[in-house]
Amino acid sequence: MWTRLWNDANLGSGSAALVKSTGLLSAVVLAWSMALAPASNAHEELDTLVKEIMPAVVSIEVNDVGGSGFLISSDGMVVTNHHVIENEEGIRVEMNSGESFTAEVVGSDPNTDMALLQIVNAEGTVFPLVSFGNSDDAEVGETVIAIGNPFGRGISVTRGIVSAIDRQLGGRYDPYQVYIQTDAAINFGNSGGPLFNTSGEVIGVNTAIVPRDPREGGSLGIGFAMTSNLVQDVVDDLKKHGKVRRGWLGVGIQNVTGDIRGAIGVDELTGALVSSVFGDTPAERAGILTGDVITNFNGAEVGDSGELTRLVGQAGPEEEATLTIWRNGEILTLVVVLEERDEQQIASVPLQEVLPGLQLEEIGPVTRQEFSLDDDVSGILITDVDPESQAYNDGIRAGSILLGINFQGETNVPVQSLEDVRQAIENAREEGRPSVLLRLDTEGRTVFVPLNIEQ
Repeated sequence: MWTRLWNDANLGSGSAALVKSTGLLSAVVLAWSMALAPASNAHEELDTLVKEIMPAVVSIEVNDVGGSGFLISSDGMVVTNHHVIENEEGIRVEMNSGESFTAEVVGSDPNTDMALLQIVNAEGTVFPLVSFGNSDDAEVGETVIAIGNPFGRGISVTRGIVSAIDRQLGGRYDPYQVYIQTDAAINFGNSGGPLFNTSGEVIGVNTAIVPRDPREGGSLGIGFAMTSNLVQDVVDDLKKHGKVRRGWLGVGIQNVTGDIRGAIGVDELTGALVSSVFGDTPAERAGILTGDVITNFNGAEVGDSGELTRLVGQAGPEEEATLTIWRNGEILTLVVVLEERDEQQIASVPLQEVLPGLQLEEIGPVTRQEFSLDDDVSGILITDVDPESQAYNDGIRAGSILLGINFQGETNVPVQSLEDVRQAIENAREEGRPSVLLRLDTEGRTVFVPLNIEQ
């Protein structure tokens, strides 16, 4: 009925006749006036809020490439995306008032795509600022406000809702990134700008979109903002160290799949399966073994390998962490002292391609059961081969066992761990060799296959 009344009201006199004939005119007018009053107040409150927070949002220009950011201190510290200032030269920060300043990079972190700037030519200037809120409190459906500099047209405001929380986008740095998804219009140039809740707190940093047209970047109502809780941790590290110092465990890990649970005879088991333990690392010293499943890290449940990567990374170097381990049906507790992750190291990441086109895994109890390997089988298992790789073209297939690597042309070096493989490849490259000779066990036959390592 209300839809009919509304539609008819927009058609003219027909509506009045209908309402009068039912004797509801006065009631309808009263209901409308009551409904409109709160809406009007809400709009006024939103207008007031935007006026308060907008001055702290800035436009950023680096060599004619534009982005956004926001001030978090009165002396001119600005948060933005790493990809906005990646060049790090010629950074200009422009206020909504039109004032323009030079800025320098305090620090940046490609893993989370966050950066911290300092305005440097503004002695005596007191800048407006905004504060971070708790992104864990964000709820699907709540109103949010995005402010930024889309397409370099100047600071503008869009409004939407939280469409989803705890989103991840995939890719190399995915384990370190957690997003709020929103339908507030975010376009090219909005990167680095804040996503506000209705209390005027920053609960996210607008970072990525699903564009209407990849060449134009128009909004489809699917935007992603890095969560403020994650950003605050990054910013704190950038202030102190100019970089993010992450913990390092020293293991290769993968998800516990349904097939793996079936292979080891358990119905319910979640966590990160340890596929390899690197030598002389916190994990080795703590007694972690290949085949262990890490189910809890410092009191936080580990749902998958990506979650463990994030938890370890967020922990500080030299921090003592308590791990809950599932090992052959038993639950163990181990204590590990983390080290600082070097950018060249793997910080508890899922299996990577140590050899071009090949996914490798150390043979442990779980792997042995899953692939029905005899107890006397040793080496490194090839679990997957990229069908587009040279390795696939050379006949290497998943299920083969890597027994050794001949990198000197004289001695075939046996391999028992992924660290052995990495060391062999490193030695070969130091020798200037473009390829290595793999000794493989394929369906019971031993074969040698050359593999180019320059790819």
